[in-house]
Amino acid sequence: MKRLSLAFGLLMLFMCLGCGGSVDGRLPTYKVAGTVKYKGKLLDNADVILQFAEHNKTSFGRTNSSGEFALTTYENADGALAGEALITVTKWEELPASTAPIAGQPGYDPSKAYVPEKAPKLLVPKKYSDFKTSGLKIVIDANSKNPPLNLELED
Repeated sequence: MKRLSLAFGLLMLFMCLGCGGSVDGRLPTYKVAGTVKYKGKLLDNADVILQFAEHNKTSFGRTNSSGEFALTTYENADGALAGEALITVTKWEELPASTAPIAGQPGYDPSKAYVPEKAPKLLVPKKYSDFKTSGLKIVIDANSKNPPLNLELED
């Protein structure tokens, strides 16, 4: 009986390995970090998105107060997929928190719920918010020594 269980376990392991991916279906990721600059200054709270058309997946990073980011695909800062990716960078104006009453508070008006007082403004050129117009792309190598992804945005 033990041999049968062991044989079954090994068979399942080989079947999973033979599929070409990990047991949970995730593709391998590789560490990628970098910076974003606009007009020569490091940009904080900017969103960097890489689109891998070959895999129909994306990787994401948000810059910290020093303009640095680490890419995430499945889990925080796990890296990006290998292959060619198009890149977008966006940074939106931070709006003050609404002072309107919320549900359950006196004066709450459901017809005005979730309506921003004003639309946020994009703080980098609009061309960088679209994969087709950003002009940004990279090839991520399937190794742990990818160079930094340092993005310099221009008007």
